Amino acid sequence: MPEVPPRLVESITVHTGQIGTTFGVHPSRARFLEGYKELSKDKRIVLLFDTAELAGDALSGFWQNILPRIRFNTLIVSVGRQPISLLPEDQVIQIEITGFSDQEISDYLERQEVEADSDLVSRIAMLSGGRPILVAVLVDWFRDGHALSELLAYTQPEEFEKAMVDYIRKLRHPEDRAILAMAHLYRRFDEDILAHILDLSIEDATRLILSLSRFTFVKYRPTLGNESGSCLLHDAMRDMVNKYIWSALDPLGEYRLGWSSKIVSYYEDKIEVENDRLKRQSFCLERLHYWLDSNLEDAFGFSSVLFEEAVDNSDVGLMEAINAEISPYRAKLTKLMNQEVDFRTALVLYRNLTMAHYGGAFALG
Repeated sequence: MPEVPPRLVESITVHTGQIGTTFGVHPSRARFLEGYKELSKDKRIVLLFDTAELAGDALSGFWQNILPRIRFNTLIVSVGRQPISLLPEDQVIQIEITGFSDQEISDYLERQEVEADSDLVSRIAMLSGGRPILVAVLVDWFRDGHALSELLAYTQPEEFEKAMVDYIRKLRHPEDRAILAMAHLYRRFDEDILAHILDLSIEDATRLILSLSRFTFVKYRPTLGNESGSCLLHDAMRDMVNKYIWSALDPLGEYRLGWSSKIVSYYEDKIEVENDRLKRQSFCLERLHYWLDSNLEDAFGFSSVLFEEAVDNSDVGLMEAINAEISPYRAKLTKLMNQEVDFRTALVLYRNLTMAHYGGAFALG
């Protein structure tokens, strides 16, 4: 492993604020840290990470390589279903959050103007396990015309969970199909994608999105200025829709494969006209994700072209992201494909080591 000369280590230490480090810092990371330190001189910075257990390589890299160096005027809140082992223990306070208590469920229902006596509240607590998403969906279910007394028919949590999701199948058309599309096409979803998938006008798709935003399990953000809006399912609801609805409606996955193929063509059009480098990269990775699902051989060919572009641009982050998209499909790849992926993985490791020990050192020395 290459050794960084002491003079350069001292220079890196000054720039990053790290005492006693023996490793170089990637130039872009060093610039980020310098800018971050300057910004935080007179501002308290709060970083929020939700559903952290689903973090990809980019965020994992942030936790491992950047977070330990951020020790100035910063509060980081990371929320997930499992503790994040990558976080440095000396900088983290782990807080376990339990489900709603009977009293908290009662208070929530009261704020939502849903009347329930103590016996019903206790049953809701037992059936939901106190999970906030299920209690919130119960309110949607109630407003859809159901009576809380119907809960007396359920004795097992899974029965209750299925009932809370099952009414989605009975929503009026095309709301039912829109929610199914949101569950399947979860990487990005807005009125543009909805219009493409369901063959709607953009005006009809926009109205449909606004209608769906009434549900507590839909995370809706309208378009503001140049910032695109989004309409996503709560991740727990997406899991339940896939488990109880998609598995029954499309047991072989053929319908979903059709939608995956259709969204690949959507991303192709978006990529052709997008000039922003980072947005274009996101579109390429999302296209690759759905293409791997619908046509593995063609998608792998696309990944090869994309990886070569990343190599030419020395974009190790994109190289890592491409490998991460391919990783779940390794068992389905041919021998030659797997050999190529092994080479890509080795190349990423080599680039990371080279830039960490030489690129960052020379840039900062």
